[in-house]
This record gives sequence, structure tokens and C-alpha cells, in this order.
Amino acid sequence: MNFWERNNFSNQDSNNYNRGAGFQNGTQRTQTTEQDVRQKFEQYSSKSEEQLLGELASLAERMKNDGTFDPVAIENLYNTASPFLNDMQRQRMRQLVDMLVK
Repeated sequence: MNFWERNNFSNQDSNNYNRGAGFQNGTQRTQTTEQDVRQKFEQYSSKSEEQLLGELASLAERMKNDGTFDPVAIENLYNTASPFLNDMQRQRMRQLVDMLVK
């Protein structure tokens, strides 16, 4: 099970699109992705930072245990996102990355 499946993001629509099913399925995929993102946002929006960090640490631990955790991908995400963050955000993200990859 990969990250997307574990977090209820279906890749069925993307598989259909990649098989050449056409633009309509691409549109459906976008709508599905937007719905998934909205649903996840609603699921996590009422949680405290402490609860969110707990869930993030738990997810990272599960991924480490099943061999799907990729510290290089986490570092790449940090390196990609950091130029768009202010100093405080960059420091906080660095702390999170360090927490995850330890």
C-alpha cells in the first residue's frame, strides 16, 4: 500500500487516464482530486497542531515500518518549497523534516 492509498487518495482515475481513456477521465480525475483535497482539509482543519503532528509522526512511522518512507523525497519537498516560505515557515518546515527523517 502506498502513501496515496493509505490516505484514501485513489489512483484509479489516474490509471484510467494514463491508459488513454481521454480528456473526460482527466476532468473526472481533477474533480475527484479536488473532492479528496476538500475532504482531507475538512478532516484535519479542526485538529490542533499537536494532534496533526501526532498523526504525521504516526504516518511516518507506519511508512518506515512498511518500507515506503523515503527521506530523500522529504528533503526534496523541503528544497522545493523552502524558497517560497518566509524565514519562520522555513525554520518550522526544517524542524518537521528533521523530526520525520530521524
